[in-house]
Amino acid sequence: MVDFTASEPGPVSVTIQRGGYLEAPYYDVEASAGGGALVGEENLHGHLAFRAEWVREMGLDMARCAALSVRGDSMEPTLADGDTILVDLSQRDGADGIFCLRVGDTLLVKRVQHRLDGSLSVISDNPAYSPELLHPGEQSAFEVLGAVVWAGKTLRRGRG
Repeated sequence: MVDFTASEPGPVSVTIQRGGYLEAPYYDVEASAGGGALVGEENLHGHLAFRAEWVREMGLDMARCAALSVRGDSMEPTLADGDTILVDLSQRDGADGIFCLRVGDTLLVKRVQHRLDGSLSVISDNPAYSPELLHPGEQSAFEVLGAVVWAGKTLRRGRG
């Protein structure tokens, strides 16, 4: 189990290899692409399998990755409500990109851009949401948990 409330998320699981695939743990926790999802008790929901060759090409250590669901519309069209993301918990700073973030007890998935003055722009891809600007003195309550390195989505929902 990964503790998304810890300041340093540790290894999340033993990597399972089956027939040329490596599996990442899939947790029943959601990262909000909207107003924020509260962090609670994260339980293992299952595993997602990825081709071992792709994992090596990406330079990933699956013991430092976690899959979770996206909730909300603020990252549309890039990420939609219900999408699944793979987060590399070892990629925590230094680059711009889409990250899983923690602000207090809230998990978010947002685009992060480092600015020359040391501030961070926290950006929603959906233009209906305004970017947030965090100055260096305001960043202590904000933590980058890991980079989003993969996303899976359902293109069409089944009829119920």
